[in-house]
Amino acid sequence: LDFLKLLVALPDSTATPNGLNIVADYTRPKRPSFQISAPGCSWQLHLTYDRQSTGWRLSDFHFDDGGDVTLKGKRRRYKAAARVPAGKFRVTIPDGAVRVAP
Repeated sequence: LDFLKLLVALPDSTATPNGLNIVADYTRPKRPSFQISAPGCSWQLHLTYDRQSTGWRLSDFHFDDGGDVTLKGKRRRYKAAARVPAGKFRVTIPDGAVRVAP
C-alpha cells in the first residue's frame, strides 16, 4: 500500500495491492471517505479527503490494528508549498508512548 499516494489521491483511483478491501462513501461528494482492510487481518484504515485547488488531499485518518494500537490525525488547514520548520515535528511524547521515526 503506497501511503504517500494516499495523501494526494483517492484510494479507489490508485493502484492498490490485490486482496485489499476498499469501501468508498461518496454521500458527501466534496468530502469522500474510505475504509481499507484486508481479509483475515484485524487492522483497518479510515481515510477522509477534501478537494483543494491542487486536487484531493487527505483530511483525516484513523488506523486501528484491531488490538491496542490506534493512530489518528486530522489536518487543520491546507497550505500549498508550505515550509514547515523541522522543529515543528519534534514533540514531547507522553509516558508510555513510543516514538516512531522513519
